[in-house]
Amino acid sequence: MTQDPNVLKTIGGKFLLFNLRHIVDAPDLVEVREVIGTQATVLEVSVEPGDIRRIIGRQGRTAEALRELLIAIGGKEGRRYMLEILEPENISRGRRVEYQTRRR
Repeated sequence: MTQDPNVLKTIGGKFLLFNLRHIVDAPDLVEVREVIGTQATVLEVSVEPGDIRRIIGRQGRTAEALRELLIAIGGKEGRRYMLEILEPENISRGRRVEYQTRRR
């Protein structure tokens, strides 16, 4: 289910888009897509290759904080959110980059 990233249906999607645009250097190129399922809503994020480190943060702290806030929003809304950060296609593989965040 692909939709226009500027038309988000859920509060969590709108919240995530608003916050990511304030974190990255290229806010106009941030895209959030919602995949609404029966059990959870997956929020897929894509940004410029240079901004991927900004939304993940050091040791995944920024991404983990965003996930925690989405859990809180989902609790109030009665919905479960999952954040997926999509890897840019043209990213350099020459240096060590970790994309996965640790879970507690």
